Amino acid sequence: MRLGREIEINIVELRKADRLIEKSTELRDWITFFQHWNEEKAMANATSASVRNTYHRLEALSTDPEAKRLAAVRERALHDEATYLHEAEQRGEQRGKEEGRQEGRQEEREENIRKLVATGMTEQQARAILG
Repeated sequence: MRLGREIEINIVELRKADRLIEKSTELRDWITFFQHWNEEKAMANATSASVRNTYHRLEALSTDPEAKRLAAVRERALHDEATYLHEAEQRGEQRGKEEGRQEGRQEEREENIRKLVATGMTEQQARAILG
């Protein structure tokens, strides 16, 4: 899909990518990169300049202590956010269950009042009995 002169997006399902490897050296190199970016031996065969440049930049980042620290901080923040969201979801579910119980008790009380009224009791008497 072309999005202008500067941007082109290609979507390739990596599990099916083997069928496309013969069509383009650059595509083959990108598929190799996405599947084997952490294998120096596999990446040594890449001939595409953009893939080699990306691989070398990734290598440089992985040896930069500050980049590693920032990656760890980001990973920790993502983990903390996921934990917070999970806990909030649990609290929400618990609150929903409690509200459901309260509504159920109220509906049951009203049903019992209706039944007592149906037997000839006044609503006021039925409410007094049921509290």
